[in-house]
Amino acid sequence: MWIKCEICSKKVREFPSLKRRFCSRKCYGIWKSKFLTGKPRPDVSRKLTGRIVSKATREKMSQIAKTRTGTRNPFFGRKHTKDTKRKISATRNRLLREEKIKPWNKNRTYEEIFGIERAIKVKERISRNHADFRGEKAPNWKGGRCLLYENIRKSKEYVAWRNAVFIRDDYICQDCNRRSKAGDSFSVISHHLQEFTGILQNNNIGTIEEAIDCEELWNIDNGMTLCEGCHIERHKKKGEKWLNKNAIACTF
Repeated sequence: MWIKCEICSKKVREFPSLKRRFCSRKCYGIWKSKFLTGKPRPDVSRKLTGRIVSKATREKMSQIAKTRTGTRNPFFGRKHTKDTKRKISATRNRLLREEKIKPWNKNRTYEEIFGIERAIKVKERISRNHADFRGEKAPNWKGGRCLLYENIRKSKEYVAWRNAVFIRDDYICQDCNRRSKAGDSFSVISHHLQEFTGILQNNNIGTIEEAIDCEELWNIDNGMTLCEGCHIERHKKKGEKWLNKNAIACTF
């Protein structure tokens, strides 16, 4: 059921358990100041702008907030209108562009968010959960049509090898000596001195399990850090054509 706010005539939803007459507390305050107190309602939000709340007050607010969770929350069972959602989204995007706020997890590692001990447990739990959704157990399994080349590069063993190469070279391109920094558009790549697909073919690797067991594939001495431009130039100097990844398919 929809009703009109008695102050601004805005349409609001009324629930059987909640008899409403106003769209917000602001309109209720205007009505109250006009018909009950006869005094104009002060602009509380402007009055409190820039005010620093004491630690004791913050603790009281925190305790009160804890008692208003779940069904005890005054907003429980209600939803924002599409217009309100648009306003919230526009305000948040503007604050993000102006860098007045930032995502709570941006540029932060698990160790910074959870602490070292808890981060180890979180990573182990994520690894265990992902282990149950590999191969035929994966929800997007399509009968082994994906490429072995892609499977290896997405594996945790390959990520560990790549990171080891980056750390050894300190994220510096070994040809142009530029360094990759956080937030910089300049990025680096782990380049194989001995061709990646060549190792797969020489060792007759046809499954992801065989690739994991191949020590030659994870030798960090076979890797070096390059930027994207230098990586392309390296292949051009060798006269190599870009690899046909479709030539090596998964076999399970």
